[in-house]
Amino acid sequence: FYSETFKIKIRILRLSNVYGRKSEGSNFIDYLLFNKSEKLEIFNPKDRRDFIHVSDVCEAIVKSFKDFRNNKLYEIYNIGSGISYSKEEIIQILNLGNRCSFKNDQTIISDTVYDIEKAVQAFDWIPKIDLIKYLKLKKG
Repeated sequence: FYSETFKIKIRILRLSNVYGRKSEGSNFIDYLLFNKSEKLEIFNPKDRRDFIHVSDVCEAIVKSFKDFRNNKLYEIYNIGSGISYSKEEIIQILNLGNRCSFKNDQTIISDTVYDIEKAVQAFDWIPKIDLIKYLKLKKG
């Protein structure tokens, strides 16, 4: 409405699950990496999520400002990795299974993965940080 009324070009970036030491414990990856508790409570471990590193998000934001040549006033772009991982997979990579207690209160496993092609094309942007490599580096 605002965009159409005032003829202002607006871009909305929908961020997937951002990780990367932005705030210890406030997201799943950082919760696992920086939580010193003996037991970690994990809900719905088979659920899958698309994770994106904060530096890739920052690059997408900067690139989103550079080119407003298209004629559309209002656009929404997904910013993610385009790949989903289960909480269980991430816990296995970090060898934290012995510290985790699992609780499953769902009958359906969700799989959230972002289609990032629109952002890739519009901003000439592609995520650079691979979650698995990041986790293995942090684990070591």
